Amino acid sequence: MNENLNLNQLEKKTASLIYQDGIFDMTLGLALIVFGIAYKLNEVWPETKIVLFMLGLYAIIATPLFLIQVLVTKPRLGVVKYSTQRKRKQMAMIVAAASLLIANIVAFILITTGVFQFSGDVYLMAVIFGLVPFLAFIIIAYLLDFKRLYLIGALFSIGIFLLNLFAIQNLDLIGTVTIIGLGIGIMAIGAVYLVLFLKKYPKITGQEHEFQETRNK
Repeated sequence: MNENLNLNQLEKKTASLIYQDGIFDMTLGLALIVFGIAYKLNEVWPETKIVLFMLGLYAIIATPLFLIQVLVTKPRLGVVKYSTQRKRKQMAMIVAAASLLIANIVAFILITTGVFQFSGDVYLMAVIFGLVPFLAFIIIAYLLDFKRLYLIGALFSIGIFLLNLFAIQNLDLIGTVTIIGLGIGIMAIGAVYLVLFLKKYPKITGQEHEFQETRNK
């Protein structure tokens, strides 16, 4: 029983190491920056073009970040094979959280562009748009034991809230600058952690760790 418990704890700790390189932080900061730019372009571009711009710009900048994680981070952690239970748990978490975040962003775009009309209090709408992603980040941070994500998620959600709040007050430029500034700040945090990660974990080769299925005895 103790052996299974220790193995589960080791697997959980190892799984959380992959997020200590700051790449996840930088992708979230990038999302805020792209979202802020696209929101400002909403004044001159149609909705379809804005969505394509967001996806294209994010893909162009995010791809090198993911390549860094594949080519730099993972070689420093070795090859890790997780149990089927953890793989399923992580996949379900990713799908649920991503769906919640995407739905929130899509709803925000549809309402701000006038496709859908929100009949309730506009300030309540701003709170909801800020609260929904924060709840998603809380769930992810808890399941992954990723404590820094509580802070990053809070900054991300505050950015979405302030963008809505300034939009209500017809201060779109201030809202855009604020959300882009928060995005840059989050990316800076990620960059610092990437440097610390590279210093802490030297590159290793030829090591493989496999976590077997555990059973209660």
